[in-house]
Amino acid sequence: MTETVWPDLGKPEVENCPICGTSFTRALVRFDYKGRLFGYFPADVCRKGHDFLTDESDRAIEFLANKLGPFGKRPAQRNGSGPKKQVHGRPRPSRASPHSARS
Repeated sequence: MTETVWPDLGKPEVENCPICGTSFTRALVRFDYKGRLFGYFPADVCRKGHDFLTDESDRAIEFLANKLGPFGKRPAQRNGSGPKKQVHGRPRPSRASPHSARS
């Protein structure tokens, strides 16, 4: 049976946890947002469970978020329910009702 070898995740960026004061170790932490798993990323974790993502992890999560779409995209507008389009800085005129055109 082969043994799994984990890569060296490096040393923690800070020695002690700013919340509880216990020492940090570097570990992989699960990160999901709104029910969507983004993956496992290196973080500094203390004995009491406080975890702080590394700068590289933050950049990777931001990249994935932009690529997968939960951030930066507006919800799709359906059936003309969105804002009216502007024509040269003025609101687009609404359709004339049959009662407004009297001759």
